[in-house]
Amino acid sequence: MKLGHYFSGGFNPEEHTAAVNLKWLSEAIEADIAFWHMAPGADIFSNLDDGFRAMSWPGREYVLGTNLARTGMVAQLPAGKWTVTVYDVMAKKRTKVTGAASGRFVFDSPDSRAVLFHFKRN
Repeated sequence: MKLGHYFSGGFNPEEHTAAVNLKWLSEAIEADIAFWHMAPGADIFSNLDDGFRAMSWPGREYVLGTNLARTGMVAQLPAGKWTVTVYDVMAKKRTKVTGAASGRFVFDSPDSRAVLFHFKRN
């Protein structure tokens, strides 16, 4: 049986320091990422850590979640120009990396517990 507020109810945000980060992430997703169209899938990515997770709306949007530093990851982007945005959940920081990525895009993940890379076709 699982224990804790998430499973038994009675969630108290004052006891969970990540609550504000989760709120920030929820708002970022709602504003920028079409998760409702996505399904698990990392087919455009290579050189990932086994613990990373990806979602895809093929040909339109991809999200990669990372939780540790990794260099030399690759996104083989479908045709077109892509905007790449990084969301560092722990720092509550959104950074647009580029608005003109195409083809083979090489990138690194920072040493952070919760980072999302968002690839969206322009």
